[in-house]
Amino acid sequence: MNKLKYLLLSICFTTLFSCSKEEEDNRKTYLTIHKHGAGQIEYTYDGNDQLIGETYKKSDGATDIHLTYRQFNAAGMPERIDYNFPANPSHKPYLLVEYDANARPAKVTNYATDGISGPYDTYNYTTGRIEYRTFNVSGAQQYLRIYSIDNAGNVTSMNSLNADNVSTWRLVFTGYDNKKAPEHPYKYLSIALNETPNFFSVNNYTGYEAYNYAVLDARYSCTYTYNQNEYATERVTTDLLSNASFQEIYEFIKR
Repeated sequence: MNKLKYLLLSICFTTLFSCSKEEEDNRKTYLTIHKHGAGQIEYTYDGNDQLIGETYKKSDGATDIHLTYRQFNAAGMPERIDYNFPANPSHKPYLLVEYDANARPAKVTNYATDGISGPYDTYNYTTGRIEYRTFNVSGAQQYLRIYSIDNAGNVTSMNSLNADNVSTWRLVFTGYDNKKAPEHPYKYLSIALNETPNFFSVNNYTGYEAYNYAVLDARYSCTYTYNQNEYATERVTTDLLSNASFQEIYEFIKR
């Protein structure tokens, strides 16, 4: 249960950005704060409404990690992401991102504080499928994540396989609503940042199942509260076995 909550809070729920057009005044909606049980995430934009930072705060309000997006290319995508840790200010790793011709991330390389390159990740895109592979510094594959996407643009499953090609963790999404799901400004880059699957699904998922080594581990349902623009301002996720629930709150601004 703790493993599942960590996965979903750290990997699946770190997310919900929106840049969709509001017809009545042509302003756009942006997520500014995502509150969850372990603390909150705050999102910072520049004068051009481009995401330039994410701050992860603990439940006591102390900053745990800060991400800074830098070196934007002609398509508006960041080519570098810096990590800062207030508890260890000398530790400043960063990522360098390479993109394909469609402005989608193709390779993400980790760099240590001293600039030495380390592990890296690669993306492969096919119709209805994304393969995300992680390699160690020697070039040996460590794991593979496969995302399946339906014709509507929603993630139907995420399957994580280890170096032996064994499925260690799998999420299956059993339903979606018909409301707008805010999208990460850098979309598929969110996979490397462990902020999926919410960031690139068109709608909000209403149920999912988790499998640990192909064995059903838990089944969940999700209910939402929406604002006047049909964006979720609250999500309550309920464990259908124990009936225990946890809540997330989303705050937005319009510009």
